[in-house]
Amino acid sequence: GVAAIGEKGVGVLDAVEWDADARGSLTVYVYDLAVMDAAQALAGESFQDLSEMLLPTSVLPAFFARFGVKCDAESYYLSSVYTRNPADYRPDCVAIQCNLEVI
Repeated sequence: GVAAIGEKGVGVLDAVEWDADARGSLTVYVYDLAVMDAAQALAGESFQDLSEMLLPTSVLPAFFARFGVKCDAESYYLSSVYTRNPADYRPDCVAIQCNLEVI
């Protein structure tokens, strides 16, 4: 997959916010994920714990922990194509919202 980081539309953490209270947030967007269909199928079958294992969501808290930063991460499926019919919904991106705090 391809990943991009965005925060308030500029792609960087707000340095003033980070300095003020040692907290911040960012969103990582992962496109063209090879296991997207499998993760969606498992999530649709109420195997949410298994579908999360296929997504890169669990990697980010481990990465930030190495630098002394606590990371709570949640993932959301997104689609770049609007459809009125929910049965036609085909996500092509995973957005991972990370809330960060220096520990």
